[in-house]
Amino acid sequence: MINTYHENDRHCQECGLILIGRSDKKFCSDQCRASFHNREYSQNSESIRRVNRVLKRNRFVLEKLVSQGKFQIHKKKLEELGFNFDFHTHSRRIQDGSKIIFCYETGYHRQSGDEYRIVRKELI
Repeated sequence: MINTYHENDRHCQECGLILIGRSDKKFCSDQCRASFHNREYSQNSESIRRVNRVLKRNRFVLEKLVSQGKFQIHKKKLEELGFNFDFHTHSRRIQDGSKIIFCYETGYHRQSGDEYRIVRKELI
């Protein structure tokens, strides 16, 4: 059978071959479907992976300090440990109107000046 080109032919979204079969078919093979979706996922998720790496690093820094029994720390020391204040998962206002900033279940609360108190969510 000769596969001739017609203007109304449907084409594989990955390789461009003419599609034969179901009218809602988008790919000529499982390999083309997988390649298409893997490339789309890879492009869309790189920025998410970068943010997640920073969040995980922040959480690691806070958890390490808590495990060492350190609950008060200076901002400069947090930054030296690789903490990035631009990234967090959520925040919560407390009774005095101030805010606790969280990286997952561990957070920090500005005390005075550049001093911070590290808190665990279950303790609040």
